Amino acid sequence: MEVSFLLWKDRKRLKDEEKFKACGGRKMFFQRKKRLRHEYDAALIQQLEHFKQNWMNQKTLLERSVDPSEEAKATLKIAELKYFYMFREAKRRQVKMKK
Repeated sequence: MEVSFLLWKDRKRLKDEEKFKACGGRKMFFQRKKRLRHEYDAALIQQLEHFKQNWMNQKTLLERSVDPSEEAKATLKIAELKYFYMFREAKRRQVKMKK
């Protein structure tokens, strides 16, 4: 049983090496990295939009209230900080949003 497993493992390794050589060496690894980057950037944009909407909702709620409580002000400040943290992260990663 161990011999057949080793043979299967060797065949898989050889296939992977052939794929690696066929696509020019490093290209295979960078394609995965690029795909992952696009996935994480899309998730970052989605979170950024969510936090912005949350911040704007809190802001309008506070503006429309007659006597805003300290808790409401703190909640607004937290929502603003979350949005700007995600905004800075998107800017650092040079994420571009599509219109």
